[in-house]
Amino acid sequence: MVRLLEGVGDGARSAAERVVAVLLRRARIRGWVANHPTAGYCVDVAFLEEMLAVEIDGMASHGGARAFQRDRTRRNALIAAGWTVLNFTWADLIERPTYVPDSIHQSLAALTDPRLRVL
Repeated sequence: MVRLLEGVGDGARSAAERVVAVLLRRARIRGWVANHPTAGYCVDVAFLEEMLAVEIDGMASHGGARAFQRDRTRRNALIAAGWTVLNFTWADLIERPTYVPDSIHQSLAALTDPRLRVL
């Protein structure tokens, strides 16, 4: 519970967003904002300068055919607006906590240094 509460001051709304805030802080990843409005949606975590959107997908709010379609429409809108989008699950956050900040760090590096981009 203490770990979850560490993220409360970061603007996170859900437990998953609070866990992400803790993981980012522990990995010393800075320059992000929680719940950033863009392209008609609210991105869970956004790196504005790099235009990297981090979305946390939970089965409770992302399950079912309608939610699946809504998530694809949202992702397409963000990409069309120039965002790079990373999606993580609750299992990623809890079972593979180093995977999340490592993936974010790798994406940020690729977005800021074109030599690191994979084609």
